[in-house]
Order: sequence, then C-alpha cells, then structure tokens
Amino acid sequence: PKNGVLEVGSEPRVVRVHVAGVDSGRSIAVGLPGGVNYLFDAEKLMVRMGWTGGFLNVSRDRRSRGGGPCSILGEKFEVGSDVFPLRIGNAQRIPEVRFRGYSRMGNPAFSYEVDGVEVRQTATGSAEGQGLTYGFEVRDAPKEVYFLVKPEGLEVTSTAGSWEPKGGYVRIPVRESKEFFVSVARK
Repeated sequence: PKNGVLEVGSEPRVVRVHVAGVDSGRSIAVGLPGGVNYLFDAEKLMVRMGWTGGFLNVSRDRRSRGGGPCSILGEKFEVGSDVFPLRIGNAQRIPEVRFRGYSRMGNPAFSYEVDGVEVRQTATGSAEGQGLTYGFEVRDAPKEVYFLVKPEGLEVTSTAGSWEPKGGYVRIPVRESKEFFVSVARK
C-alpha cells in the first residue's frame, strides 16, 4: 500500500486488522465501493463501527516489526448497538453465539449461530444517509427475532417486522425472519 493507505476499488475489500481504540484481536475491516466502510468483530460477532471516506492506514502494522494498530480514514458513525444485537425469542436475554466464518465473494457475508440458529449477515451503505443497511438470512428461527438498536440520533427502518423505539429493537415475526434488512442511519 502506498504510504500505508489501503484503498477500495470497484469491489469490496476485506482485511483482518487490529484497529486503534477497538478491544478485539479478531476484527475484520470491510471497505465498500462508494466510500462506506465498517469493522466486524469476529469475537463479539457484530459490527463495531462504521465510517465514510477513506478506508485504512495500515502503516503501523506493516512497517518495521509490525503489529501496531491500524487507523480508519474518514468520519466515524454510529452503527446501532454496542452489544451483540441479534436475539431469538427474547430481546433481553443474552444469547449463546458462535462464529462460523465469512465469505469474501461479492458482498462480504459473516456466518454465525445465535442460540443454535444459523445466521448469515451482510452490510451495505444505507440509502438513508450516513449509516449501514444490515442484511440477515435466518435459518428456521423457532421464535421471533429481535435486532437491538440504541435509537438516539438514528433513523431506523426495516423490511420486516416493526421498529419499536421504546424497546430499542426491531421485532421480526417468525414468518418474516427468513430474510430481512434493517437500515440504521444518522438522522
């Protein structure tokens, strides 16, 4: 990379990195064409941050002995939750989760289990503005699915279920949970 800067071209870019200020050793940075980027944490199984603009400066990781934290290039924005946001059957109960891997083909997809239910998650830039649209494929959810969001300063829309700001979640009935999208963007 020129001067340690990684750029995104016409295809998404996926890089395993340690980003300054993020307490995870298993972060995966995703740069999307169009200048929207996000950091997926493979330990906590969630998007930890999003940003617009440039992608990453990896110079502290790549020079000398390496191992230094990388830094994001651009303006950071809220991604909706600071805890694992997906729940099956009960919005308040912290689920058992297990990382299953990720695919770099096309739009990067992250696979994991939530209380034994298989989930495949993607993210793209939100059409509503500075934010993300999360895509979920949930295999055979036995009960309704919840997606937790801290609503302060955010516009939340969903292709399924209903946004319940007082509860701080989108509630998706079982019959609509096979595939749905939730957009979280700055108001």
